[in-house]
Amino acid sequence: MSSTARALPHLEALLRGQTAYVGFIAPLFSAGAAALRTRGPVSVAVLGAAKTYSATIGLDDALLGREPGRSFFHGRSYSPLARLESAATVEACSGIIDDFIYDRLAAHKPLAQHIARVVGELHDNVASHARGVGFSAAQVFEGQLELAVVDAGCGMLANARRAKSTITTHAEAIAWCLTRGNTSADSIDAMAQFLPEDSIGSPFPPSVTTVGQPYANHHLGEGLWRLQELVRAVGGSLFLWSGDARVWIDREATTTTQGPAWDGLVVEMTLPVAGGGGETGQWNEELEALATRLGI
Repeated sequence: MSSTARALPHLEALLRGQTAYVGFIAPLFSAGAAALRTRGPVSVAVLGAAKTYSATIGLDDALLGREPGRSFFHGRSYSPLARLESAATVEACSGIIDDFIYDRLAAHKPLAQHIARVVGELHDNVASHARGVGFSAAQVFEGQLELAVVDAGCGMLANARRAKSTITTHAEAIAWCLTRGNTSADSIDAMAQFLPEDSIGSPFPPSVTTVGQPYANHHLGEGLWRLQELVRAVGGSLFLWSGDARVWIDREATTTTQGPAWDGLVVEMTLPVAGGGGETGQWNEELEALATRLGI
């Protein structure tokens, strides 16, 4: 059973005000439960060996309404739970997740770099216009790198309608945001904080900046499209949930279904990290060509 399949019934239980009895904690569940807790108490019973894991990654703190313990160290197969609540937290949050990604994809450095840049934009989007607190977590399970970025903010429909008022459903909003060139971003905020050009956590390369100027890395808004193309290219999958719309994307198909309403946005990505072609010249060339096409 996939981690997504394991986590969704537990998140649905929390949405219904029920207790989630959890014996396996996926990034989707830890980030989702922590995001829900920012709106009010939730009931989670962590079972067996998962109790130690929950405490270690900071989920216990988050479920008590506290900020996850400020651990910047990750385990062999997991990252700490990282909290996003403002532009000032983006770099620290990205650093926590990036460290884990670079470690687990040490044999695929170009892929790790591209993932880190896209993840940085997703973090930036949450801090910039989700209007709620978000959480991010990652782990490796059964040969898959799993990453979840979840917030309990205003959701995709509210943001998409700011740019295109004819969008009326959550499914339409997700489809619109997955289309290249579409962004709900406003013009660059003069008061937004920017990261310096040499910042490791910056999600964009110098090519998108003016020499000597700070990274304009807020509100660019194509992170989901880039992530969609990335997972398709490397054989991964992407799960999105906002409002009553759920979307599953893999190399073969895009499937949209209805589910209980999520007030905010759930993003979960899985990528294979075991097997594959390895760090070959052809692999690097393909990734660099992909990065050029995606603008990362």
